[in-house]
Amino acid sequence: MKELLVPLGMLLVLALLLMFFVNMLKGLFRADPSKQARADRPARAHLKTDPSTDIPEPLRAPVVAKPEAIHDGPCWVEFVFPPKPTGSWLGGLPSMPDDVSWPTGDGKPMQFFAQINLADVPRTTWGGLQPEQGWLLLFFGSRGGRVASAAIYTAGLGRPRQPPEGTEPYYLEYPLRNMLDYILCGAAPVLPRWPIRIRPVDEPPSVRSGGSLSNRVPKHDLSDPAWHPFDRLSQRMMLAAAMEELRSGLRAMGHRDLTQPPDVDPSTERGQAMRHCYGLWQRYALALSEDAQDEGDNLSPMLDAHVQDLLHGVPYTWMAYNKTKRKKLLHSEFQSSSFVAAFEFAARHAFLTCPDGLPARVRDLFEPHWREATAREIMALGGMPTSYMEEYGFVGAKLLELPSSHVMGWEFGDGSDAAFSIDGADLAAGNWDRAQYADSHGL
Repeated sequence: MKELLVPLGMLLVLALLLMFFVNMLKGLFRADPSKQARADRPARAHLKTDPSTDIPEPLRAPVVAKPEAIHDGPCWVEFVFPPKPTGSWLGGLPSMPDDVSWPTGDGKPMQFFAQINLADVPRTTWGGLQPEQGWLLLFFGSRGGRVASAAIYTAGLGRPRQPPEGTEPYYLEYPLRNMLDYILCGAAPVLPRWPIRIRPVDEPPSVRSGGSLSNRVPKHDLSDPAWHPFDRLSQRMMLAAAMEELRSGLRAMGHRDLTQPPDVDPSTERGQAMRHCYGLWQRYALALSEDAQDEGDNLSPMLDAHVQDLLHGVPYTWMAYNKTKRKKLLHSEFQSSSFVAAFEFAARHAFLTCPDGLPARVRDLFEPHWREATAREIMALGGMPTSYMEEYGFVGAKLLELPSSHVMGWEFGDGSDAAFSIDGADLAAGNWDRAQYADSHGL
């Protein structure tokens, strides 16, 4: 009997130990009542009511628009051709009320780029957070040494405002920027004003440039009257193109500081070439400086004397790689792109001011290019940002996205796109000064 009791006792002890471990394991894996209660609720994804309804009323924030709504309502921004007045435009002068200050960055006035009539922007765009009326003015500049933008909202229009003294040209394409520096003599640059139209589309358009001018316009021929100056600006731009060609020649020969004459031996062929080029450069610089005092648009007799010399051919010597090359200013293919860019800029400015005022010979030369380029170029407003923009500072609503453009004469980075954007909350609150700039090169 004793032999039976010992195994039974051991079995009882093992049974008790087993029960103890089973209960302990049950305790460890028992569900939290609060978690179970939450699990019993229907999944939030299946709720048809506003998710904010389970928030106590005093804590609930006002809902102005869903975050994704600011990407609704994409629009294609297109040039109006032939040009005719519209409520929105690129370039030119801003129409600002007198009590609105011109924006600045790093102590310098910013450059005006665009004015948009908000009445032309569909209410579906930007989640409808923008004012229904008024104008949005966009500027480029710098802050803290980095590229920046500024946006200004005005309820009404003012008189066209000239840029303040000290406004620097931002993003003007090369070599146009250099040549405008020559003719402006310190004055602020003003790009030609081109009217634009805002058209709603179903899918966000891909921003696209209108292409290069040099691919369409035939090579210039100064014996052809179509390439002869026709107003004061075209005279100035012709001299500026000659200066740019001379500057390039001087740089190739090792002289870069045009504020000082080249320090060379005048008895050498290279020294004579450099001194001759520098003398011509100074001659045209002085003529443009003197003419800058006259604000008229008619042909200048003083400038015409230099223009006639250039048309007949001003010889100069240029040396590169120890080889001497004798040229005629603006007559050879060397730096001919400078003259083409200069002359086209003057023609475009006259065409946009008064299409019928541009001589027919010049209009026939450039109008086919302008028509094709404006039809091809695409700008965008609203919709989702281009993918790379989000990596370089793009936030919220896309106010305007622009490509580098030969039609306008501006270039962002190395031919990239640029965009103005603003956070949805700032857009709803009217904090236009918090608009941001981004481009595809992250500048």
